[in-house]
Amino acid sequence: VCPQSLPGEAAYVLTKATFENLATLRQAVAAARNTSLENAVRFVGGSIPYHEGALRYFREAGALK
Repeated sequence: VCPQSLPGEAAYVLTKATFENLATLRQAVAAARNTSLENAVRFVGGSIPYHEGALRYFREAGALK
């Protein structure tokens, strides 16, 4: 979750860092144990908007077309 005013590059870098370090995140935060690219993109196109920077990473990672 981030403000729409967050620059696209910042949202991209944060999303990339998160998903490229999932093992570390899952060890540090128990609530993150089910975090995955597949779960992250399940609701794209729904009522909650995704930041374009995050969508860019999801596309590059192959989770979105």
